[in-house]
Amino acid sequence: MKQSVKRFFQKTPVFLGKHLSALPFEYRLGQSYVVYKEKSKLVVRPEEIFYQVKNLVSICEKRVPFYKKFYKEHDFSSLELNSFDDLSSIPIIKKKDLQKVKFEDRIVSLKGGVVTNTGGTSGQPLKLLLDGQAYSREWSHMHAIWEQLGYKTKCMKLTFRGMNLGEAPVVYNFIHNEFQVNAYCDFELLVDALYKVLSKYKIEYLHGYPSGIYEFLKHSAELYPELIDKIRLNVKGVFLGSEYPAPVYRDYIESILCIPTLSWYGHSEMAILAREYKEPFVYFPFQSYGFSESVSIEGRNHLVGTTVHNQLGPLIRYDTGDLIDSVSYKNGLLESFKISEGRTGEFVSDLNGRNISLTALVFGRHHRIFEYAEFVQVKQAEAGRLTVYVTSQSSDLNCELLFDTSGLNMDVDFKLISSPIKTQGGKVSLIVKE
Repeated sequence: MKQSVKRFFQKTPVFLGKHLSALPFEYRLGQSYVVYKEKSKLVVRPEEIFYQVKNLVSICEKRVPFYKKFYKEHDFSSLELNSFDDLSSIPIIKKKDLQKVKFEDRIVSLKGGVVTNTGGTSGQPLKLLLDGQAYSREWSHMHAIWEQLGYKTKCMKLTFRGMNLGEAPVVYNFIHNEFQVNAYCDFELLVDALYKVLSKYKIEYLHGYPSGIYEFLKHSAELYPELIDKIRLNVKGVFLGSEYPAPVYRDYIESILCIPTLSWYGHSEMAILAREYKEPFVYFPFQSYGFSESVSIEGRNHLVGTTVHNQLGPLIRYDTGDLIDSVSYKNGLLESFKISEGRTGEFVSDLNGRNISLTALVFGRHHRIFEYAEFVQVKQAEAGRLTVYVTSQSSDLNCELLFDTSGLNMDVDFKLISSPIKTQGGKVSLIVKE
């Protein structure tokens, strides 16, 4: 029944979706959306965080084989937790620690959960289990962020998130009242479709990968400047997600559209969500979403998060691998930070010379290969040809079947390797360069 309703909403025509978009989100995602929306406005106290984390540790210590063994190896027990300050004694986990054990050994229960995965900023995969309220919590906080630029759920968006929509240049999605842009169709077909959309509907916000929006606007400004004029008529702001908004992209977007942009920090693990609030590139975490910390490891500040609401597939003091600086605190909790090594968009070119965002290509499609590979990296020696390096200990992995290349105008070949290709500095980069 739930899938039937979902398919109905996905196929809802625009004329009907426009009117239904006024339907409050509590009817789309449940009452928990309203509860989390209210929590996003409140100041979270350290004592509240303490009880949430201690409860989570106690559950995992008893019911999750990974945590039970990990804590024993680190000579740690939940009995040591008596105050907020004691939370710093909980051993920090890394993605590599979780990858060493079976998925079933690091979750409490599959019942009521949502299985997903992440490729990470370096292409390093991890299978995850989200709780049943994960998406209502996510969207309640996301809408709180977007409202800073006047957004309301009835506003219409144009979204660039690396979708492969088959033959269609754009597709209307009722759930978020948006027109989704096909990242892989011919650019002229996309322009023709957008002329029709912009002539008929009021697009108030752009949303998507900074690199994807930048590439679209730059190409449009060079070849179809009148399209830029149409976009400018009603657009009020641009929401930059899924990538660190590199200044080169952000400055161009703001200057050509003459409107503000807004970005946030988030990841598939859903442990941390932080918004820009007072100035660009300074992120304020929602402690109502997850417990966010700055932890000094080998002289560098690491962003560490705990999924305090996820009691099915919890991550406790999870090192995101992202490095931060300009850290500030308020009432004992992390108040704000800057990313010192963030996620920036990189491109590869197809046979027509069109740039394809690597974020869209590698992460936007949610390839099944992330369930089997240790690392996924790409290399492009010439336009239209792509080599995908898959690090796996399995010699018979069917990469062609697990990596979605449909709609992609490129010649793609795969190479299985036993260890990832690293830079001179020892970093495993998503894109392999000479």
